[in-house]
Amino acid sequence: MSDLVFTTPDGLVVFPVHLLLRMESYKQSTSQLPESGGVFFGSMRGKHIEITDISLPQPDDSQSRYRFARKSIHHFKQAVTFWEQSSGAVSYIGEWHTHPENIARPSSVDLTEWKKKLPKRPVFLVIIGINNNWYGYWNGCSIIQPVLKV
Repeated sequence: MSDLVFTTPDGLVVFPVHLLLRMESYKQSTSQLPESGGVFFGSMRGKHIEITDISLPQPDDSQSRYRFARKSIHHFKQAVTFWEQSSGAVSYIGEWHTHPENIARPSSVDLTEWKKKLPKRPVFLVIIGINNNWYGYWNGCSIIQPVLKV
């Protein structure tokens, strides 16, 4: 399989399919499965974003059927490791989580939290749904919008 490519108002996002498959292994396909999530690591290549790795849910993250919150220091430590090993080229570049709905879309809680906490630079966002995923882009200022595969 080839990488996925998304178009944003500012450039492209390149996303390896094998990372998507890892995230999709956390789909909430039964009522017993909690929301899960993590962060994206990658690089800015001019106006473009290249995703190179992800963090996965950890035992000390907060997970319930309708909520996921990263609590584990593991996500931060992984970011620091990638940053140091790449001499600053690879860093936090977005985040992902699951939703227990067939067609994923951001909730009002997601939108509010993202606008408060995301960095003042572009990032890639993904919500894994049961049948369809939502892919989005934060412009670093005030706009969160869905993006399409090229």
